[in-house]
Amino acid sequence: LAIFILLSSLTWAQTSSDDAERQVILSVIYDWADTLTTGDLERRKQLTIDGSMIQRLRQQPDGSFDLTPSIANFADMSPSNTVMVERFWDEELIIRDQFASFVAAYDFWIDGEFSHCGTDVFDMIKVDGQWKIGNMKFTIVREGCPVSPLGALKQQ
Repeated sequence: LAIFILLSSLTWAQTSSDDAERQVILSVIYDWADTLTTGDLERRKQLTIDGSMIQRLRQQPDGSFDLTPSIANFADMSPSNTVMVERFWDEELIIRDQFASFVAAYDFWIDGEFSHCGTDVFDMIKVDGQWKIGNMKFTIVREGCPVSPLGALKQQ
């Protein structure tokens, strides 16, 4: 009985710690998505590692995908009045030591109008005790998007 209680408490402690770490990582990802809506470039820069890669796979009219890799450079970005909203669902998060990978389906809205959908992948890295976005990969699909389980975008 004592061994069962000990093992149960270790499992609970590990799960509780894992849940806390998971929430921290998800808050970084969701904060980053919020910067698209708020236009807060300084916050976006704080959440992302300098020199991180962004890889876009944009669907072409023939159904193929065109890869556009770039290095995130927030210093060259300027604020915009465009309101962008990115919403995630079917999220998967794997955490191993100082690394984590987040994969999710998403839809993307610009000024209240649907723009596209796709799959997001965020590579997360824990540096000096803080989780940051190391790299981002995403597909851009404009036709044949599944209906979001989140429903229509709520106007703010």
